[in-house]
Amino acid sequence: MDELPLFSQPAKRAKPEPKARTPAKPKPSPHREEKGNFRLDFSRVLGQEKVKKLLSQAILRGRVSKAYLFYGPEGSGKDAMAIELAKALNCQSPTVRPCQTCAACRQIASLNYPDLHFIFAAPKSIKEEDYVKHLARLMENPYQDSAYSSTATISIERIRELKRAAALKRHQRGYQVTIISQADRMTPEAANSLLKLLEEPPPRSVLILTTSRLERLFPTIISRCQVVQFAPLQPEEIREALPQFGASESQAEVVSRLAMGNFRKAREILHEDFETLRKEALELLRVSRSADELTQLSFVEELGGRKDRGKTKELLLLALLWLRDAQLFASAQDRESVREFLYNADKIEEIRDLVQLFQGINLEKTIAETENSIDLIEKNVYINLVLIHLVN
Repeated sequence: MDELPLFSQPAKRAKPEPKARTPAKPKPSPHREEKGNFRLDFSRVLGQEKVKKLLSQAILRGRVSKAYLFYGPEGSGKDAMAIELAKALNCQSPTVRPCQTCAACRQIASLNYPDLHFIFAAPKSIKEEDYVKHLARLMENPYQDSAYSSTATISIERIRELKRAAALKRHQRGYQVTIISQADRMTPEAANSLLKLLEEPPPRSVLILTTSRLERLFPTIISRCQVVQFAPLQPEEIREALPQFGASESQAEVVSRLAMGNFRKAREILHEDFETLRKEALELLRVSRSADELTQLSFVEELGGRKDRGKTKELLLLALLWLRDAQLFASAQDRESVREFLYNADKIEEIRDLVQLFQGINLEKTIAETENSIDLIEKNVYINLVLIHLVN
């Protein structure tokens, strides 16, 4: 009989089959989230339906860009949209964003949201308290123009402050949003410093640049942003918004056409003495029909002496609208039926007088001469020379 070993060897066990691994779920990108069940409401921004649709889809699909470049003409709503986008990205409402009433929306509107940073072009010598006050005015009315001259810049110090703030941990659960208004005013040093932030943005952060002068930005900055173009506003979009700022129906009609797609300009015209400007335009046309050259020269010297090219252009635009009203009124068989198409529908008697004043005169030619005068003003031709040629 064979001897048994002192220690019996256990039977070898078959190695268990390795368990199939469940593939790990990919970590969500900082700028990709679950689709939202809320709707976007950018109604505080005038017009720009294509832009609103683009940004709404990006938010709802969780595909918000790390950097946007909003560009387009002045007064088209670029800063207004940047502010509303900041609210929408941080709004706490489950149904409508931005809701304008939650804590985040209210804090952003009052510049008290810790994850919002907003800078703009300002003189180097500006005091910090004045900078903050001006920023508060911009938040209240983002369509307004900067109070500072075209020589104001965004310094490298501002960009460095911004980068330090961006490097800090977010205070809230939403997005850290940085808005740089008038981005074309960055000094070369500031623009180069910003590139680092564009190349390595913090997680869940969005940078929004706004400009009316795309050609002044570095190509390296443009290439790192999603470029979003804003169109000039339509006259009807401006007209519908002006009554809430005190405009009558007829004023809103005329001002909306004078503004040339610029809502900021529309409000400026409205807040100036609009009726005085309209009367001056009518007087300009009356003087042009006067046989007294001394009266004509005196009137031209008074207008030209102001040396305000912008105001002169507005005056000529208003004169142009008076002439078009007179032309339409004179050619209508039923004058009551054309009232709704008149720019100065609230001034029917003045239009009647104008038709009489220009009786026998080729209004089409007069309109063309007025349009040419506007072009000359835009080309920096001497104001008095343009006006003298027009009234003679």
